[in-house]
Amino acid sequence: MTDPKKKPEPGPKPKFQVVETNLKCQTYDGEKSVSLLVPFDRLMQMMKIDDVEETEAPEFIMNSIMSEDDAKMLRGLSDGAEAIQILMQFSEALGKRFGASLGESQGSSDSSGSTDQPSPTTSGTDSEPQ
Repeated sequence: MTDPKKKPEPGPKPKFQVVETNLKCQTYDGEKSVSLLVPFDRLMQMMKIDDVEETEAPEFIMNSIMSEDDAKMLRGLSDGAEAIQILMQFSEALGKRFGASLGESQGSSDSSGSTDQPSPTTSGTDSEPQ
């Protein structure tokens, strides 16, 4: 007899993952979801984040950018360090959405060399025209 094939056990969920327009967060209090849908007037506040002192940034994000429900959820987490991590991930994910929506390219990194001239040959042959 052959053994029936067992389905592989799913691995642990990532701590943070963007799913559609939500940031899914695995916390000590269970899975939490933070909306990345931000009204235009609140999104414009994101542009002011560089003018905010680093120690004031978490409150600025919760009070000026996030929804009241999401900010309340973060304040209610049993681990404040997780709340800060979520705020950092929220800012990063929102920045990616915000940048992409303004037409920033999400392309690959810059080329390391010029494309004006042919690359030098590395094979040791004289196949390149002089």
